[in-house]
Amino acid sequence: MNTLPPGEPRKVGKFRGLLEKYGKAFLAYYVAAWFFTGVSLFGALQLDVVNYFTIVKSAKRAATITGLGGFVDIERLDTIDPVCGKLGLAVAVNEIIDPLRILFCIATINPLLRVMKR
Repeated sequence: MNTLPPGEPRKVGKFRGLLEKYGKAFLAYYVAAWFFTGVSLFGALQLDVVNYFTIVKSAKRAATITGLGGFVDIERLDTIDPVCGKLGLAVAVNEIIDPLRILFCIATINPLLRVMKR
């Protein structure tokens, strides 16, 4: 349903405007950045650059201090397979940093396309 008067330009959201302006290049760049950060986070956890067990211990301590232990069975955290736990943590953190990643992609798409066109 179009409620704009005839001849009035349609306003487009910022993200959709970026997609219309830069097209598939922006989408490919954003997906590549999303994939790269996710793989990097998982790799850092797998190679113990970031210690998974320290994070689990801190999460258990935080749940106990804040009283969330009544809502979450914190003792079951020790029974999670470490590889699955690392993968889940990497996915969760990857989604948490999404606002920063989208800002980074928006800020760098124009210079990147200029360099690629040379």
